[in-house]
Amino acid sequence: QMSGGAMTLKVKKRGYAPLGGGQVVMRQQYAKKLEAVSLVDEGKVKRVRGWVTSAKVSPQLTTRVVDKVREIFNDYIPDVWIHTDHYKKEQCGEQPAFAISLEAETTTGVIYTKDFMFGKEFKMPEDLGERAAYAMLDEIFTGGATDSSNQPTLLLLASLASGDNISSIKLARITEQSI
Repeated sequence: QMSGGAMTLKVKKRGYAPLGGGQVVMRQQYAKKLEAVSLVDEGKVKRVRGWVTSAKVSPQLTTRVVDKVREIFNDYIPDVWIHTDHYKKEQCGEQPAFAISLEAETTTGVIYTKDFMFGKEFKMPEDLGERAAYAMLDEIFTGGATDSSNQPTLLLLASLASGDNISSIKLARITEQSI
């Protein structure tokens, strides 16, 4: 469960594609006014956090994903914590699966994220960890004050900002969704 100010988020049941079955409850107050923002300094990465979740599979698979991610990130930054969360049968949907979510935080408060679920393109759990780690490193090295998956939302919110001020946002590679 996560809460902060005007938003609460609670994962009641974890579900994976294609069968799903997850349940999330989110409550958020609406914003009466959006202010212009200035996001031009991405800073340096100070820590990496992650979660490997699984349901109806051996918990050893998630450990193998974590080991691979740590092996790659330890060459770049010492502050890496990847947690595992294994869901029991009554806490999850119908699909056996596992997935990873990574988050890198910078000295200026920018947060980069990457999420992957184990699928047909991966032969081993280590492949999932490797792909997630290298995708996160790609986000970090290309820079920008937001990651590629959050660009469209940030641009939309900046365009809705009220007042005479104009938002300033440093973007890395422009994604197709942002265009």
